[in-house]
Amino acid sequence: MKLAKLLILTLATSSLALTADAGERPAPRTPIGPPPLEMNLAPAVTARPPLPADKIRIVNPGVQPLYFAFWEGRSWVTAALGPRQETVLSCSMCQGAFSITFHNSKEQTTAKVRGGDTYHLVWSNQTNAWVLTSHIAR
Repeated sequence: MKLAKLLILTLATSSLALTADAGERPAPRTPIGPPPLEMNLAPAVTARPPLPADKIRIVNPGVQPLYFAFWEGRSWVTAALGPRQETVLSCSMCQGAFSITFHNSKEQTTAKVRGGDTYHLVWSNQTNAWVLTSHIAR
């Protein structure tokens, strides 16, 4: 009995070795289950046109209105952004350097940002405060 099992195992092994040496690929299997669906998804982020240095874009990606002010060269101008809205701020006298002030839930904060970029006013779980950032960490 042991000899028969050893003989079968030897024949099976040499058969596999011959198939591998021949370079033949096994025939592809027919897939089972429903056919795959083609999905045409819109891109997650829509490309925005670049801004000149005397403008910035502020985005509120959240679900509640946000309030802030920015230095317009002569005075502070207040602004509000609704949920999932954005606005473009312009300041020809700022020379590409904007000052944005907002309450971060702890204190009034002023952020200095450069023109020509997009900034997001988002809640940071790390600091438990609102932050103005040029990128969103996921």
